[in-house]
Amino acid sequence: IAWITLMIIKNVSIPSLDSVWPAIVIAVGVFFLVIVASIDVLSVVPANIYGFASVAGYTLAKGAMGDLTAGNMNNPFFLVALSALCGGVLGWLMGQAANAIKAK
Repeated sequence: IAWITLMIIKNVSIPSLDSVWPAIVIAVGVFFLVIVASIDVLSVVPANIYGFASVAGYTLAKGAMGDLTAGNMNNPFFLVALSALCGGVLGWLMGQAANAIKAK
């Protein structure tokens, strides 16, 4: 949803709303995140918002709007997804190590 939101911000221009257009589109994107929480796999709203904010925040802070459709690792969506995956794996490994140490 963050990627779609950013693509709308990048490709749709409303001259009378230039200064507030990104905020409006992001608000609508976050609204949809809350709506999809009725689906079990997407039911953790804070995690949804965190993922949205990670992609949107990284893209906007880096100024990487031009890389949204890149088919390589310059694409902010790929970078944030890889980072989240690595963080999840490392978190799981640390949990396993802590349980192994605690068991001794």
